[in-house]
Amino acid sequence: MFHDPALEQKVTRWKTLGENSGAGQSCMSLMRSFLNSGPHRHQILGPFRFQGIGAVRRDGRLHVQHIFEARRDPGNIYDYP
Repeated sequence: MFHDPALEQKVTRWKTLGENSGAGQSCMSLMRSFLNSGPHRHQILGPFRFQGIGAVRRDGRLHVQHIFEARRDPGNIYDYP
């Protein structure tokens, strides 16, 4: 799980775009970590209206990817690498 440095080239027609990536033991622990991190908190509380969330549990850890967008239809569908 990692931040995608090419996200803005993959999602077309975007207005305001954000991303959070993380891994932890549970949804609650990940959310707590995101909210305690300035940049991640900014994404969650930012000017976004829509979000997509992907999650997978692997080797006892929960891996999460959040994509935030201000428009309902930002263009193409994001395909995780």
